[in-house]
Amino acid sequence: MKWHVPLILLVLTIGTLGCITEKGPETKNEIRIGHLGGVADAEVYALYNGYYDQEDLNISWISFRGGSSVVRAVIAGELDGGVIGSTPAIIRAISKDVPLKIVAIGQIETKTHSGDQLVVKKDSGIKDIRGLKDKVIAVHKLGTTLDLTLRIGLKQNGIDPLTDVTIKQVKANDMPATLLRGDVDAAFVFPIAYPNIMDDVSVILSPGDVFEKGAPINVLFFTEEFIDQHPEEVKKFVRAYLKGIKWADENPDKVPEIVVKDTGLSMEIAEKVTPHEFNPSGRIEDESFTLMISAIKEYDPESLGKDVTVNDLVNYGFLPK
Repeated sequence: MKWHVPLILLVLTIGTLGCITEKGPETKNEIRIGHLGGVADAEVYALYNGYYDQEDLNISWISFRGGSSVVRAVIAGELDGGVIGSTPAIIRAISKDVPLKIVAIGQIETKTHSGDQLVVKKDSGIKDIRGLKDKVIAVHKLGTTLDLTLRIGLKQNGIDPLTDVTIKQVKANDMPATLLRGDVDAAFVFPIAYPNIMDDVSVILSPGDVFEKGAPINVLFFTEEFIDQHPEEVKKFVRAYLKGIKWADENPDKVPEIVVKDTGLSMEIAEKVTPHEFNPSGRIEDESFTLMISAIKEYDPESLGKDVTVNDLVNYGFLPK
């Protein structure tokens, strides 16, 4: 099934990367990539260091507000692939026979590096996730990685996410104010939002607490058709992407400079942003994807078609040996 999503309605000018199109000679194959603009995700480190240019790639970057919108545009044939954090959107598409493959995982969330945080107000009296029973919790969108992470974490701590709490959808930009006003009792906030409220909140859960082997939070994927027709471009893209990840992993003191360029944040705030863990290997343990698939089956089964396995989801054949 095609989801016709006109790009003119989806293209945004968020941050620096959202306004950039890499162009080369007409003889080069254009690679149309969707991503989340202005949030300094993993793909930008290769861009600002010129690694895609070094691979002689002709890339058109199109910015979106959410990962599911990127997947819809890929399904509609308007993109060749994307770099997003919404693994569940890819899983759902593949379950409905949409031929997509994740070819690299650039960032993960672990206990030591969890940029996304489930937080409560310091004066709330809530000390840990077990204190959320009968409370209202905000996520930026239902059915996303963070929503499923929340549900898995609640269940792991003896709370039924279907009956013991209310999970509410709140726009990411409105999340901090909504929490501080007391409209919700807890909220999952993004890394770039956390520094603005860190003095007023306490962290009670992160994806790294839920996913023992790490949560996939930034994944690169392509259509199988593009992979089959342009394997050399995919290989080059993956190589440049992971080179950028390796640079960020080895130069943490320079990462805030790119965060400032891509998001427009001040250096003072950018230096307080805790990034997800950079993952130069491009791989993650199968267990993490299996847990995500199981959570969708349990909490959003109507969104799935056929069963999906990890082998259906990933193709690590383009990673460096």
